[in-house]
Amino acid sequence: MVSFSFAGDASGAATMTLFAGWMANRVPIHIISVGSFLGLAVAMGLALIGRNEFSLFGSGIKFGLSVGAGMIVHSYIFAAYFGRVFLGSIRGIVLPVMLISAGIGAPLVGYIHDNTGSYISL
Repeated sequence: MVSFSFAGDASGAATMTLFAGWMANRVPIHIISVGSFLGLAVAMGLALIGRNEFSLFGSGIKFGLSVGAGMIVHSYIFAAYFGRVFLGSIRGIVLPVMLISAGIGAPLVGYIHDNTGSYISL
């Protein structure tokens, strides 16, 4: 069941990249960005409160749609705000930092929970 929900995630992302690319020429990019981040929050909420496969699929598809929009937003914002001349250099510096922090975040939070019994570290 989980593997099918990941397929929904991938198909949602593929679909939304096409739509978000079209929208980026017609709608202010910050509107698309807000929609993407709100969609991620809704997807996480569905994943946390869901108790059946419909919630799992809904969360996976919503997550995919949001990630697809986010891919377009990141590309567009970097080009719009930093210019195209140094786009490769800037993305080459920022993307590894983003990926490393994303890779460290989940295990770090798991470690905090395992050692404190809570997700809040004070």
